[in-house]
Amino acid sequence: MGKRGKKEYLYRALILKRAGFKNYQDYLASDLWNKIRAKQLREHPQCHGCGEIASQVHHGKYTLPNMLGHSNEHLFSVCAGCHFTAEFSQSGRKLTPQQATGKLRRNRRRRIRLERSVLAVGLAERRSTVDTEFRDRLEREN
Repeated sequence: MGKRGKKEYLYRALILKRAGFKNYQDYLASDLWNKIRAKQLREHPQCHGCGEIASQVHHGKYTLPNMLGHSNEHLFSVCAGCHFTAEFSQSGRKLTPQQATGKLRRNRRRRIRLERSVLAVGLAERRSTVDTEFRDRLEREN
């Protein structure tokens, strides 16, 4: 992890200390985080990456407002698979929150493009079927 990643995690530690937590693990075990997490998953139940049901929340950026539950900006509902894939490189190196969020967004764009292309193929097939049915009906009427 580079300097930027270390700075982000140092900033997170500073926020947590200010909020009265010893470390990130204590924060994740807290009632505060459980409320933030539950609210995020209730408001955004689908995984940001794949669209399936989300079970976890990814911090795209650590800010005092989102870590204290005053804002859900930079919070992303994710499934366990997308969260793990986003957080680590293929070689197993831990990524920064911004790098991980970038991976989540790329996966989301790929999924949306795929869904659109599948939808377009489905519409084209349906249009072809309707055209054929219409032609057949015209021929029967004439």
